Amino acid sequence: MLQSQYKKIKEKFESNQHLWQEKYYRNDYESLTFQWRQDDCVSLCQKHLHANSRILDLGCGCGHASLTLAQLGYNVVGIDFCESMVKQAQRNAEIKNLQKNCTFKQADFVKDKLTLGSYDGIIALGFIEYFDDPITVLRNIHSLLSVQGIAVIQIWNRNTISDRVFSPLYANYQKLFNPIQIVKRMAKFILPKPVVEKFRKPVSLSADKYVYINVTHHRYTPSEFDIIAKKSGFKIIDVRVSHFLPYPFFFSDNRRIRWDKKLQTMAADNEFIKAQAYNYVAVLRKEL
Repeated sequence: MLQSQYKKIKEKFESNQHLWQEKYYRNDYESLTFQWRQDDCVSLCQKHLHANSRILDLGCGCGHASLTLAQLGYNVVGIDFCESMVKQAQRNAEIKNLQKNCTFKQADFVKDKLTLGSYDGIIALGFIEYFDDPITVLRNIHSLLSVQGIAVIQIWNRNTISDRVFSPLYANYQKLFNPIQIVKRMAKFILPKPVVEKFRKPVSLSADKYVYINVTHHRYTPSEFDIIAKKSGFKIIDVRVSHFLPYPFFFSDNRRIRWDKKLQTMAADNEFIKAQAYNYVAVLRKEL
């Protein structure tokens, strides 16, 4: 199956549309990681696509990447299977007066791919990780590209140093030293079991908070993604990376932002550092 978590994925984005809109206007570290991957995508499009190119934005969300590209002179079509996302993207286009060269529509990439047309470029940020079969997804993307077309695809990198070293440390820190976790452990011994079970029940969140829905994200190392691209008829010709510090420990947001920017600069000339970034944005050139 191409997307076994279809219903949960759709619910995740429909429930949190307002927060996805806000992420691109906030300056905290988590929000900036989404803005950085968008900036990398836009920069790569400018480098590899001529002006007035026709671009398809898969899983466009609230349309921020599409609108940025439209402001640069590209003709963009953004699609998303979430109605609330598409409506917000359309409102954003109206505010920026970009309806002429940037349109949005509700469409399902899996079900509607044969009617999407042909494009010089296709971008997909936070998209391929939700599919069970990345090769089929990339082959479908391949079929929608013109002869000289490129795809700019973002993956969530797997097996970084953060995964191997800092993730276990952070988990142990949370377990041993986080005051909330300590209180929870103490409550198990002090409070009656019915009381503990009552507090375990999920609490309905207000509209300004994130609605958590557990969805599996399929992650790939750069070398794994290179193989996937080749099997799909592509060659990776360029890469940008960001998001090196997913675990906060005792670091402030400002320090994480400052260090991440330094690592982004260093990664441009260092393959080892590049391979440690979570956001891996690659340009795939269509091979004939």
